[in-house]
Amino acid sequence: MKKLINNAIKEFQYLALKFLKNKKKITLNELSLYSDWPNRLLQLESYGIKYKNIDEVIREYDKEKWNDRLNLYKSKIKWNNVVEFRDFEADEILPRYIYGDYFLLKEKEYNYLQSQLLFYILNKLSFSNLVELGAGYGAMVLDLASKKEFQDKNFFAGDISQNGVTLLKKIASDFNLKVKAHKFNFYNESEYNWIMPNSVVYTCHSYMYIPKITNKIITNLVNTHPRLVINLEPIFPKSNYISDLMNKKYILINDYNTNLKDILYNLKDNNMIEIIVDSVPILGNNPFIPFSIIAWLPKY
Repeated sequence: MKKLINNAIKEFQYLALKFLKNKKKITLNELSLYSDWPNRLLQLESYGIKYKNIDEVIREYDKEKWNDRLNLYKSKIKWNNVVEFRDFEADEILPRYIYGDYFLLKEKEYNYLQSQLLFYILNKLSFSNLVELGAGYGAMVLDLASKKEFQDKNFFAGDISQNGVTLLKKIASDFNLKVKAHKFNFYNESEYNWIMPNSVVYTCHSYMYIPKITNKIITNLVNTHPRLVINLEPIFPKSNYISDLMNKKYILINDYNTNLKDILYNLKDNNMIEIIVDSVPILGNNPFIPFSIIAWLPKY
């Protein structure tokens, strides 16, 4: 699987380079022309730490973002497909991180690249059941379930937001997609029991909302006997390059995760998992928090 995933990442990089050929590339120095964050990170503008806990995540996503999306979906607009709904009003042009560079892209253009990356990887793997944890309202898993290449697969998703789960179920039902949604909390061991053994499991910007991941959170997933786990998650930088220093500060000021990679390598050193892919940062809808890919599997 290591070779298959690495080949998929290389193929995606070729696609991304072609896609970006006529897009505007900007420098690190120019980010402040398009974002307030450089001033905040340099403490030229006041901005307090935004602490992350379950109540805060539920406020931000269940009570606000996914509630708003649910109301939008229920509006009188006729949706032709899941991508149309995902990309509704996603035309804002902002800096996005792509393989170490910054490009001005519409949000819908970034969404396309992110979905293609995951599709390229999964399309090379053999699996029957695919699980997304921290799926929100299902923008990624619903897109995958709608692809002709995956019509023989079963899809499952879990999220802490009841509004997210409700919307996911409604979209799946309306478009006749084989996606089952569950209320899910990473911290609760009992809420992993719907994950079928030998599933391929992925997360995307989900573990980042847990400031300090524990061994237990990862072993809860290990105990479901997944075939493979793919984490598309921001990794706390170790270097002191200017861009990494800004990314570190961004993670700290927003109370995002700082130890996922350390925990995974600790479990590897204790012979509990095998890490088969550990990539450089690949994509970031926000230029200060790009995600890397860490793919791993349990050892029994």
